Amino acid sequence: MKNTLFLLPIIFLSVVIFSCAQSSKYNLPGQVQGIISDDQLDQLKSHGLPINEGLTPPNIEGIYVADELICTYDSGGYFGGSLISDYYYKIEDQTDQNTFTFSYRTESGSDEALGKGSFISGSDQNFSLFVEVEGVSVGVPDITYKQVKVYSGTLTTEGLANWNYGFILTYKSDDPEPRLMAVNDHRIFDEQDDLVS
Repeated sequence: MKNTLFLLPIIFLSVVIFSCAQSSKYNLPGQVQGIISDDQLDQLKSHGLPINEGLTPPNIEGIYVADELICTYDSGGYFGGSLISDYYYKIEDQTDQNTFTFSYRTESGSDEALGKGSFISGSDQNFSLFVEVEGVSVGVPDITYKQVKVYSGTLTTEGLANWNYGFILTYKSDDPEPRLMAVNDHRIFDEQDDLVS
């Protein structure tokens, strides 16, 4: 009995510590915290990227084109103000567990990817997508990296309005030159006509 009473405070403290370590200040699907931290979300949000919280997002399956994306913020200072290529997005297989399949490519084919982990949050017609992407920058040496891309908008009858997009570099292998942006550097983009369709 003495051993049981002694262990109870330790077990209680362990449960409290574990619970606190797993919580997020954002109301998002639990899987999101596995690919991006609250601090990283705070960085994106503080530079203009909306984060639409909630666990009842609209179904936004479809193929969409963003044709007027401009970089509104670059933490590295290299890319701000630049208009980028048209992007084609495919969103499919959205589930009640707030997962979906996501892929994108540029018109020229110079950038394309399939999301490794793709999660959606939101409520009413507002949503945010969280997509982890892994890639390789080919060179000497090859550099492997991970990014989390966050897309936010509002579902309308015309398409996805208020379209904003940001990404943060969450990991890279050895990069002696460096060729890639630093880990935790991020960029924010805004669709100038506010609509992808």
